[in-house]
Amino acid sequence: MNRCWNYIEIAGADVYQFELIESKYLTLIEAKAWEYAEAISNMMLIYHPNRIEGWINQAECLCELHGTEKAAEALLVSSLTLQDIGVRP
Repeated sequence: MNRCWNYIEIAGADVYQFELIESKYLTLIEAKAWEYAEAISNMMLIYHPNRIEGWINQAECLCELHGTEKAAEALLVSSLTLQDIGVRP
């Protein structure tokens, strides 16, 4: 699956730009590769925890993979985490 975007060399910290990570995520959900998309959504949370999109994307993947209960649980955790870092969901 990674070979889809390996033909473009991205150096240094640019590889962690939100827009680039998000484009990978969107490509994966279009292909219905939910396990890989979940991993990319986790990358969003690690490098951009203040962006609500990462939390929503993670919940979307969890819903597809494990059902709505896991997705709701993740959103509850995200709400608490965002409050801790000073972001209002």
